[in-house]
Amino acid sequence: MTTRCAVLSAHAQPARSADLSRSLDTNILVRLLARDDPGQIAAAEAAVSAPCLVTATVLVETIWVLESITQAAPGDLAGALRLFFSLETVEPPFPEQIDWVLDRYAAGADFADLMHLAASRGAETFLTFDRKLSRQAGKSAPVRVETLGA
Repeated sequence: MTTRCAVLSAHAQPARSADLSRSLDTNILVRLLARDDPGQIAAAEAAVSAPCLVTATVLVETIWVLESITQAAPGDLAGALRLFFSLETVEPPFPEQIDWVLDRYAAGADFADLMHLAASRGAETFLTFDRKLSRQAGKSAPVRVETLGA
């Protein structure tokens, strides 16, 4: 995986739409980001040429797969996802917080933990035994992190 991941060719140009009748699976994102199967890349590019949604669970699994199969640094993966989510046809999970998630992940925080925090918006506090999470989330976390003693 390269630092500048060419996620798509010029296929996806329509404006974002509130009509998101399609949701993507992990394997579509992996093909677009890893660029490792030419036969499936074209089909994946075509899939994102119309409005589609990426769920939080698919995004967490995508990062897990890419960390497992590539030597890409978190900053490179975050950059590739940022480029992917800049496509007008792609709706990320937690659009109001995806930049925060990608910024903190690029800085070294655990991606799944960040997604847990983003999914907890609306709650006052996220409870955990993980002391590191509170530090990694920082002051701008979408929910206050409280570490329980144990």
